Amino acid sequence: MLARDDVDALGHVHILQAKASALLHRGDDVVVYAQKVVQLDRAHESSLGNLIQLCEERRMDDAAARLKTIGGFAQNPRGSSPGLRRVLMVSCISILLTTFVVLWKLDVISFGFLKGSVQKAERLDFERIRENVGLVVVSAKYTYLDGHSVTHAIGTGSCFAVSADGYLLTNRHVTEARHDVPNELIENDTLFGRRDHWKIKVCFGPDESEHFEAKLVFESPYFDVAVLKIDHTFSNYLKRAKGWAAGDDVYAAGFPGAVSDAMAAKNISEIVRNAVAELAKPDADISMMKLTEAAYDVTVTRGVISATRSIEGQNHIQTDAAVTPGNSGGPLLTRDCEVVGINTWVTTQSEAYNFALDLEDMIAELERFVDIK
Repeated sequence: MLARDDVDALGHVHILQAKASALLHRGDDVVVYAQKVVQLDRAHESSLGNLIQLCEERRMDDAAARLKTIGGFAQNPRGSSPGLRRVLMVSCISILLTTFVVLWKLDVISFGFLKGSVQKAERLDFERIRENVGLVVVSAKYTYLDGHSVTHAIGTGSCFAVSADGYLLTNRHVTEARHDVPNELIENDTLFGRRDHWKIKVCFGPDESEHFEAKLVFESPYFDVAVLKIDHTFSNYLKRAKGWAAGDDVYAAGFPGAVSDAMAAKNISEIVRNAVAELAKPDADISMMKLTEAAYDVTVTRGVISATRSIEGQNHIQTDAAVTPGNSGGPLLTRDCEVVGINTWVTTQSEAYNFALDLEDMIAELERFVDIK
């Protein structure tokens, strides 16, 4: 038989269990614990009113209705049971901890410093991405018969740093944009300009101090990948992911496709003629012309790895992270900013099918030029 104090303690335990069940929307458990409370002692009958109110607030109408029908009380047992107080104490602590966790998750109570630490750990390091993912601008210089020279953009893409001493990876089809313009500009069978040279700039912001002329180190004949080198140090460059699987969260980083689309829609000869007409002096560099400050803002989209596909004998990572032409050459990242692959192409049917080259497959070829950690 239970002593009076034991009855009270056990009743309080069941009340806590019932409240915790209500917070978890477990209506059946609420009723079970409420019945145990009533069977123990009529003195706990007042707790039913609080439970009914809690269930109504949680929109558990069925449980509230069942609580209202509970009645009939067993005769109060008396006596004592060895070790019961110890059991009750452990039960109380367990229920209190459960209730605390439930209330914390429901934001009924909070510990700002603790929740802030969790949120910070889960947040992507966007600043690190901004420092390591650059806008690639491929441009060509033309000299005209009247003596004017002008350098203008002919293609764009993305790249990312893979070493402290300035080595970057991008897609080969980004750097090959230099082949998309003619060596001579002819209109109506009349020659009015010749191409002198091409160059590649990598930009990490709109300010000229954030623009770097890049050396084309290597273009793979097999993979759609190229290696660039700039005179810049990266203190926290991007490293390759050592382990990932289908279902993992990933992030595609790069630059808006609108930049590439705007250039692709222009006729090269028209761009050059209009530029020359606007110039007041020769030998101008207008490779950044028409690009707003927003064009230099790296964007990040989130998705999951859907699968790996073998396409033309090469492993491609399929993801639903939104990718546009401007993302070509940018990294596909884990939440820890480790590189899974290089964003390469998208299907025309649906945004749900975007592909990145598996970086791990290319390490053996690239290690001749850069040590990718």
